[in-house]
Amino acid sequence: MKTNLNKYLQKWAYVAFVVIALAIGYKLYEQDLYVWSCDSEANTGSCLLASRIYFDNENKIMGEKYLRKSCSGNYALGCFELGNFLRDEATLKKACELGHKPACKKN
Repeated sequence: MKTNLNKYLQKWAYVAFVVIALAIGYKLYEQDLYVWSCDSEANTGSCLLASRIYFDNENKIMGEKYLRKSCSGNYALGCFELGNFLRDEATLKKACELGHKPACKKN
């Protein structure tokens, strides 16, 4: 009985270790994943997420760069955030035209 319990606990300890290791790895390379996906795959959602990480790290130049990439790929939320960042009515209008309703209220 005790042997079965030990095997069961060992299996779950291993699973927990793998999950924690993957979570730590993801957090360490999260920005790199989004930047790669944006640059290599033209994934506009990843461009937006990369910009948010750059802004969180107070890197406004790179944050704006990836916001621009997101908007230039016609991602409505990226245009909305870029328009708010730049305080640019034309960019907010584009976000509205792309279907982002909160951008329409600002125009």
